[in-house]
Amino acid sequence: MTEQVRTIRRAIRRVDPDVELTAATITWGELGAGGYRATRGYHDCAQDWPQWCRDGLIDVHYPMHYKREFEARWRRDFRTWLDLFERLERETPVPQGIGLGAYLNDNEGTRAQLDALT
Repeated sequence: MTEQVRTIRRAIRRVDPDVELTAATITWGELGAGGYRATRGYHDCAQDWPQWCRDGLIDVHYPMHYKREFEARWRRDFRTWLDLFERLERETPVPQGIGLGAYLNDNEGTRAQLDALT
């Protein structure tokens, strides 16, 4: 997948260098000691979007970070991933536009996740 993203990036730059390449990506799996490359998003979807950000292959990253706030495991998982997004935003020029799964939560849960983003 990374080679495809790289090919698309080159093609876009040849045609119009001002066009931004964005990616809406998967945040599946627990982000633990093994880091991103130990997650389902990396293995099942072949998405290495942290590296895409580091290599400047994408201009804006939109992680589809859809987690249920009312389930303790997913609530913890939601916040753990935020650390990776914040680190990427500090270390790369790629903004992180985190997408919430409001449809998975009630208003209180959605508000708690919005608060965690700030």
